[in-house]
Parts: sequence; C-alpha cells; structure tokens
Amino acid sequence: MASNERAKRDTTDRNLLNKILNDLERSDKTDNQRLEDKALDDFQSKFSSKAKFSSNLEHKQFANISRFIIKKKLLNPANKLCSLSVFYCLRILLRDPEYQLIFVKENGMIGLKNQMDLYLNIHSADQCDSSSSSSSEVNLIACKVLGHMLNILLKLIMHTPNHVEREYIVSSEIIESITRLLNNTQDLSVLQSILRLLINMIDQTELYVNEMIKSEAIDSLLQILLYKDLEVKQLSLQLISNFLGHPEGRKCISRIPNDFLDAFTSHLSHNNVKVLDHAIWCLTHCAENEDNRRRIRLTGAIPLLLSLLDNGNRFFDFAVPSTNNNQRQSGQSSKRNTRDDAETVSRFDQLFDMESACCTCLAELSYDYTNGQTVIERNGIYILAILLFSESEDVQRLEKFNHLQRTVFRTLRYLFSLNKNRDQYRRLFPTKIFELFLIVGNFQRDLNAYKPITDAWNSIPIDDLNKIKLERLQSLNPKQEPTRFIRDFGVYECLGSGAFGSVYRVARRGTTTMYALKEIDNRSIATDTDRSLGQKINEVKIIREEMRHPNIVSYYRIFAENDKLYIVMELIAGSSLQDYLSLLKETKRSMTEEHIWSVFVQLILALRYLHKEKTIVHRDLTANNIMLDDEYRVKISMYSDFDA
Repeated sequence: MASNERAKRDTTDRNLLNKILNDLERSDKTDNQRLEDKALDDFQSKFSSKAKFSSNLEHKQFANISRFIIKKKLLNPANKLCSLSVFYCLRILLRDPEYQLIFVKENGMIGLKNQMDLYLNIHSADQCDSSSSSSSEVNLIACKVLGHMLNILLKLIMHTPNHVEREYIVSSEIIESITRLLNNTQDLSVLQSILRLLINMIDQTELYVNEMIKSEAIDSLLQILLYKDLEVKQLSLQLISNFLGHPEGRKCISRIPNDFLDAFTSHLSHNNVKVLDHAIWCLTHCAENEDNRRRIRLTGAIPLLLSLLDNGNRFFDFAVPSTNNNQRQSGQSSKRNTRDDAETVSRFDQLFDMESACCTCLAELSYDYTNGQTVIERNGIYILAILLFSESEDVQRLEKFNHLQRTVFRTLRYLFSLNKNRDQYRRLFPTKIFELFLIVGNFQRDLNAYKPITDAWNSIPIDDLNKIKLERLQSLNPKQEPTRFIRDFGVYECLGSGAFGSVYRVARRGTTTMYALKEIDNRSIATDTDRSLGQKINEVKIIREEMRHPNIVSYYRIFAENDKLYIVMELIAGSSLQDYLSLLKETKRSMTEEHIWSVFVQLILALRYLHKEKTIVHRDLTANNIMLDDEYRVKISMYSDFDA
C-alpha cells in the first residue's frame, strides 16, 4: 500500500515537472508572462519545502528547470527584469549544494549581477520618489527581489568551498554591486541582509576581503552606524570588527579615519552588550597601530572602557536583535525554569565576553605609555582587580569567567610594566600569586601564559578570596579626598620614589589643577658639598623666574617643611625618555626616524636657550630627566640632582 502511494506521488511529481518545464519553454517562445508566472507558482506551491533535489528520482527535470531559469531568464539577451517568482524558485533550487555548482558553472553569477544592477536602479529611483502608491509598490517588489538575491549569494558563499568557484564569484564583480546597494538602500531588511552576507564573506576567504577593500565597502559603513535600528548597528560593528581582525583587513588599520574612531567610541555609551562588544573589538584592532593608540585616547575611550568594567549601577540590554521576544516568552510553563537558567548563563557569557574585550582593548592601548598612565590614574588597577573575584563558586567554574580572569591578569601585568608604584600589586596579591605574576614577564600577549596564575588564584579557598577582597583590595580603592596635605597642596598619588625622596601628584587646596611635587630629604642635601640648601633654593627661584621655554619644565614654588624640601613644578603627561626607550625595547618596537629628529631638534633648541641666552649649564642631562609626551614634545627637567 505504501509503495503504491509513493509510486503514485512520483508519477504526479513527474507529470507536474514535465508540465512546468513545457510551460516555461512555451512562455519563453511566445513571451507569455502570465504562463511563466503560473508555471513558477505551481513549482513554488509543490516544492517550496523540498531541498535535496539532486537525490530525487526526477533530478534531471529539476536540473533542467534550474538551467532554464539561469540561461533563459538571468542571462536573457534582452536584459529584461526577471519576476519575483523567478528568484523565489531559484532560491528553492539552490538549497541543494549540487545545484549551486550548476549555477556557478552556467555563469549564473553574471546574470545575477546584471539583475541586481537593474533592480538596484529601480530601488534607488523609487527611494528618491516615493510619493505615489505605484512607486511604493514597485519598490516593495524590488526590495523582496534584492532580498532573494542576497539570500542566494549567501548560500553560494557558504557552500562553494573550491577556490575556482570562489573566483567565479569574484570575477563577476558582484561585490561592486553589493557595495552600491549598501550605499543606496534605506530598507532595513535589505541592509541587514547585505551586512550578514559581507560578514560571512569575510569569514570564508581573503579573496572576498581583498575585493571588499577594492570596492571600499567598509568605508560606506560610517553612515550606516548612524542608523538607530539595533540589528543594523550590531551587524555593522560586527562586520567592521571582523574585517579589521582579518590579516588582509589589518593592512587598512593605519588608514582608519578619525571619524571611525569617534564613532566606535560613541558606541561605548550604548546599553546593548553585543553592540558594546563589537565596538570595543573595533577599537582594539585599531589600537594595534601606534598612532591610533594616541588618537583613541583623545576620543575619550579610556574612561568609557573603565566605566564599562566598573558597572555596578549600569543597566545592560542583553537582547539579541534577531530574537522575537514573544517567541522567546512562549512555550510550556514546565520548561520556563530551564529556559530562564539558560538565558542567565547566556547573559553571564555575554557580559564576560564584553568585559574581556574591554580588558584586551585597555592592554593594547597600554603599549602607549601615556595611555597606561591614564588607566592607572583613573583607578584602573582597582577596577580591573575587582573583576578577579566571582559572585559565586558556580560562576568561578565558568570557562568564560576564567577567560575574563586571564585577560584581567594580562592587563594588570602590562600596567605593572609601566607603573613605578608597584607596591599596589604586592598589597593586592598573596606572595605565591605575586611570584607567578612576575614570572609571566613584560608585555606577554599570549593568554595561555596567564593560565597558571589564573588556576593558582582560583585554587585559593573562597573564604580566603573574600578576605583578600575585603582587606587587600579595598586598600587600593582611592579616596575622593587627598590622602594628606603638605602645606596647602593635597596629595593624591605617589608617582615614584627613590633613595632621597618622592614625587607626588598634587593639587592646591580648593582647585583641580594638578602639579608634580618633589619631596627631598634634607639629609640627602647635606651630602652635597658643592652647594648649601640656601644655594639650591636660590637656584630654583632663579629657574622659576627666568626660565621661559616650551621645552623646559616650569617651576612654580619651593619651600622647606619638617626637614624636607619641596619643589612644585609642572606635571608632565608622559614619561621620561629612558622609560619610553625601555618600553620600546620590551615591546620590540623602535622609534621612527621622524620622531628621533623631532626629539633631537627640540633638545638642541632647549640647550641653545640655556647656553646662549641664559648662560646656564645643565650638568646632568640624561634620558631620565628628559620628559616626553605622546606627541613627542620634549621637556627638560632642570633640577635633576633632586630627581627621586
């Protein structure tokens, strides 16, 4: 009985396919559009749920219909518009990978590009003139057709593994048409389909990436980032992130315009975690370029990244744009708890991914000395360290959380390499952890290098971790008020200490302007037989009153108190030339010839000013008392014998 039914169905299908093919051929000869539409409608209604046509008994008939659509419709010499039904039927047939190969070999890509260009012209014109109802209806059909085309392309890209077949796609120049469509469409569904297609193209092969570079598809995305649609925003940022992370795309990083960096940074204020994650990775990839690190800091990204990590009172949106909330909330009540638990884990995963991206971005930015100091000055060590502590033992066992911990340790280790006040790390970490922390070494990128310290940290009993959090960690949490006052200067941070004294970041009481305050023990001055304390005070006063040069540190005040001598001077946002050169060595980089000449010329101008105009000899000019900011502006410290 069953075999008879199957045989009857096969006969019915065979007869229907013969009729459809005959009607299509007849409609082509007689130019009968109605007959063609009827034949294609019959195909859709009968076979819309089918997929494996190549294994069907009527494989030859399906293949013939496929070839008819390609040769007679897509590649028609009159260059006529194909109907919506043509693309819908083609989309059904191309579910089968074997038919995708037929499509490529029969030059279907050329026909698809021609049709895309024709519909793109209609779509663009109708968007400019959408006043009439007929124009709106035509544009609606054009959008549906373009949607089918993009879906067909997605299938082809996902299931054409051979290099030669991918070259067919590239040689058709259809990527150029996709870029034009990206620039001209305002339809959200079409835009979303383009973005998904381009994302998958990047994931497949560098052939597509190179074509995207040539067509300047990525350059078009800046305007698209302005769209308020959540899915468009998310897909655009994901596309840019994937592109910049690709080896071929990395070659474009040095040419990223400031507008893009500003746009990425502006998205750090978004609430959707996926949007944040992709925006952060865009900045991270851009930060691989030395000049971009400085430019990113100027966009204000560092405080925003730290605020994302210090998210105690922040509301995050975990919605996945493609998910229908009504569908997600439907279902049997008996399954609700399981679904809620899964969503909770997913939220943890999303949050940990975003926080890991933040840490990676901060680490990359910290290859620039000024960026690293900015992170430290903005309470970055405390904000990062608090992420090492889990909310519960269940969370501590999550792989995503362990990955976050490794990125935190890496960022802290980078900052440790830049931070002169290393006592903070000793106060935070138990001895064993601190030893492992040191063993990793400076600027170690590989996250696997931080697995031993992460495993050792997580082996500490939870009660002991809580004690570290309550006691050791809180000792790093800076107060809003100065820790103490020296005369009328509030002390906020110790910038460095040496054998004879310290340097502090201070502000005058009731003001916000920051200065550097050098503190020198008077006993160290007694060892200097050349000059007395009074002579040194007079020298500083002379320097303060007479030295006016852009490449010499400004001195504002000198006073003595409690067996200490204090010098108030200009606070330089940067590092000493010695520290900068050490950083270059540790990160295996070198100074460009342009920057070397810039520093050299500034030094010569400053020394000429001292020797010729002020008849002063510095006596101790070393790389330690030549200050350098991120713009390679030089400042010579005149009072080197007091340097801590």
